[in-house]
Amino acid sequence: MVEVVTDTPAWQSHGITDELVRHAMSALWAQLSDGITRSEVTVLLSDDARIRDLNIQFRQKDMATNVLSFPSGDDEYIGDIALAFETVVREASELGVTVHNHVTHLVIHGALHLLGHDHENEEEAQDMERIEVLVLKDLGIKNPYIENGSENTERLTTAEHGQP
Repeated sequence: MVEVVTDTPAWQSHGITDELVRHAMSALWAQLSDGITRSEVTVLLSDDARIRDLNIQFRQKDMATNVLSFPSGDDEYIGDIALAFETVVREASELGVTVHNHVTHLVIHGALHLLGHDHENEEEAQDMERIEVLVLKDLGIKNPYIENGSENTERLTTAEHGQP
């Protein structure tokens, strides 16, 4: 089950709905074959101010970020994902992608963190990106790590976002 909590109405102005978030999660579950399809997750669609507060509280970083992941350590309820509206919209514009596609990518990225994936080193980053790209391809979304035919060195996996 995917619970979506929206405390910032501006998400709707960009067509970001509960269905979009659930669709991204369903695509991820379909790509993975390790029996986690019944896992529960909550996705918070919020704003920069709230995500900044969460980032200060849990990561001691005084800044907004695109996505935060809060793993629960439980097999059934795997945790929470939180997205920051202003940051996500700005990044989508900078990357030349739709907000819809960027949110889809960030939800998948955040969920992979909940499942224990990380990008602390190049090998981990490549493994995580490989899964993201496969899921996004299934959804008809192009590889976000390819820009003009070559690998984009401005990875989503910068220190700007995180997991506590």
